[in-house]
Amino acid sequence: MKGSAFVVVQQDGTIKASDGQEDSKPVNIEDLGILASNWMAKNKAQPVVVKADAKVRYKKIDDVLDRLRNAGVKNLKFLTEQSKNWSRR
Repeated sequence: MKGSAFVVVQQDGTIKASDGQEDSKPVNIEDLGILASNWMAKNKAQPVVVKADAKVRYKKIDDVLDRLRNAGVKNLKFLTEQSKNWSRR
């Protein structure tokens, strides 16, 4: 997803973020909104990809999504992995 910013929520709740040009760096939830606002100031249509570990509590992901929405992110995408236990019926 070239040109996308990334927000990764790791299993321990740590958040890493990248504007898509630089490597991901740890960021706290309070600063995520400021960071995303800066991304949107440069390019309002920039996609932001959120990837979260399956074991992260939904409340944490909801907080991340709220910060991104409040920062003006409109083009939000989710990166998921298929479970190894998934079976087709």
